[in-house]
Amino acid sequence: MVTYLTRADWGARPARNANKLIVREVRGVGIHYPGMGTRRLVTQSQVAGGLRGWQDYHMDGRDWADIAYQVAVDQAGRAWQLRGLNIRSAANGDETVNHQYGAILLVIGDDEVPTEALKATTRGVVADFRKWFPAGTLIRPHSAIRPDPTDCPGDRARACITRGEFDPAHSTEDDVTPEQLAAIVGAANAATAAANKATAAANAAKDAAVAAGSQAAAAADAAGRRWALYQLRFGLQTEDDRAAALQAYQDAIAKGDSQEQAMAAATAKLQALDDMLEAVQQGKG
Repeated sequence: MVTYLTRADWGARPARNANKLIVREVRGVGIHYPGMGTRRLVTQSQVAGGLRGWQDYHMDGRDWADIAYQVAVDQAGRAWQLRGLNIRSAANGDETVNHQYGAILLVIGDDEVPTEALKATTRGVVADFRKWFPAGTLIRPHSAIRPDPTDCPGDRARACITRGEFDPAHSTEDDVTPEQLAAIVGAANAATAAANKATAAANAAKDAAVAAGSQAAAAADAAGRRWALYQLRFGLQTEDDRAAALQAYQDAIAKGDSQEQAMAAATAKLQALDDMLEAVQQGKG
């Protein structure tokens, strides 16, 4: 529930007249700023002085009936009654849009970021406006409804409207500051990098295990081959094989063959064994 500072609280002049909005014509509210450059109005006294100055300009300089807006909201979250929510404004640009839209003034500088307090109070003011005008659900920047071009209410407030931050249905639970967003992105990037590193380590371990398994298999195969050679060399040669080889050697010597020829004769006796050994060595056995 919004508590409004009264016209007496800011020292308002009496309005010359007041025309009420017609319920069936209202479409929503227009959001405004005063276009005061880099000027900042912080205290209640400063804001009240600003409102009096704008009222003087509108009534004396523009010959309007009153200050142009219905309600003002400042950075401290204070709400100020100006014309009143049910009274037609003179702020939106022409008679048509003044009939169709209310006018909420945000007391901010051109480049000033709306505070959370201002946004929360503005949501409350919009909710109060909708109690008067249930079909007036639109929340539009002045620049979107004014027939002639204007930068009002500035980029910062327009961004708030785009994000729905002035809508009573808006939840602040999901609001994230730029710093918080940067921290979230940084943490996500770090987590991704860690996950990638862990994946790379897992892949490297897997490759190492595969390589180790291959080496172990090769080692086992080589050991098996060596055992087979051993068995062939020392287990398959019988006494008769060795005796036959020795006799072939002695016979060759007796015939006057050279020692090399005698060795060849002995080897011929074991040719079958040599063939078997060669087959094992070449992986054919």
